[in-house]
Amino acid sequence: MRAISRGHPWVYRQAVRARPRDRRPGSAVDVSCEKSGFIGRGIFDPDAPIAVRMWTLRRDEVIDEGLFARRFREARLIRKAAGVRQRTDAYREVNAEGDRMPGVLVDRWGEWLTMTLQTPSLEPWSSRLVEALAETMECRGIYLRTDDGCALVHGEGAEEPLVVYEPTARVRAFPAAAAKSGLFTDMREARALVAPMLAGRRFLNLFAHTGAWSAAAARAGAEEVVSVDLSGAYLAVARENVELSAPGYGTHTTTKADAFEALRDYAAAGRTFDAIMIDPPSFSSKGGAGTFTVKDGYRPLVRAALRVLEPRGVLVCATNFRGVSRDDFMHMIQDAGQAEEADVRVLSVLGQPVDHPIVPSFPESAYLHVAVCTQAAPPRVAWRP
Repeated sequence: MRAISRGHPWVYRQAVRARPRDRRPGSAVDVSCEKSGFIGRGIFDPDAPIAVRMWTLRRDEVIDEGLFARRFREARLIRKAAGVRQRTDAYREVNAEGDRMPGVLVDRWGEWLTMTLQTPSLEPWSSRLVEALAETMECRGIYLRTDDGCALVHGEGAEEPLVVYEPTARVRAFPAAAAKSGLFTDMREARALVAPMLAGRRFLNLFAHTGAWSAAAARAGAEEVVSVDLSGAYLAVARENVELSAPGYGTHTTTKADAFEALRDYAAAGRTFDAIMIDPPSFSSKGGAGTFTVKDGYRPLVRAALRVLEPRGVLVCATNFRGVSRDDFMHMIQDAGQAEEADVRVLSVLGQPVDHPIVPSFPESAYLHVAVCTQAAPPRVAWRP
């Protein structure tokens, strides 16, 4: 329990010796240690691997609307102090454990908010969370996203089409979507760093999703942009986003394909690029063609990308898989470069931006790794470590 007393927000089920009786999921419970007594107070989920999500270490602090409102206000003030609103109108207002609201995410899309409850144990609190959110953060409407879907729970519905802006692009957002809202805001500062490097380059965006990277590249003046994704629906939005960000841009093409297959085809045809973006999902399945996992598939993916990357080209490698540490991720890139006899250099490594904070006692929440790499020109004599 030492980690909990120092601020770690999760009590795992195997650490619970005496479970509270007759407490339903979502009940507020006190967490105590046999030796030191009261440690803190949290929300109980008896059937989940995380038995209690801790909300306070203060005996005199009650889990109620007042606590929710205080945490929402503090999260808003942190973003204001960090100047987030001056850079974008699409960002994370509340980052769960990073804002001492475990299991609660709030994302802003212009004048609308989407609140995501990451655990069913929070659903009994949903109306009070929504009420506190509406009281503390300006918005025209609030959507609530749970395992059952997404529903408007306060104010008016979002405009269609809803367009938000980042430093590098203007893109569509879908706050009412049941799963993804169309933009990964945690990649915003990575796009801002890389976009100027893409001017005049031929840019390949793998796992393009709705094309925020493609839009940023087009706006930055890339010579050519190619978006590859398995979803035709995502690629349709990608085309819209490129047009929104760079009206009249004429050299954006979309390819509905598996990333590995696309890279094999480019290599076979001798097609190369000056910049490549790879940000695969942590896990994916493509019909009967097998599955992709970061641990097993990332090295082969980087190897395949290096085969079609020009010397001194830009290779952006990203993952949000919590099961891979920063060191593990660097080793994956190193191993891939070594296997291809490529001299890979890492120019910069980024994590989450300021609107996705973490607390020092919970380093597991530092989930995002973005490595901006390049590959040196092949030397006369092959380099060996």
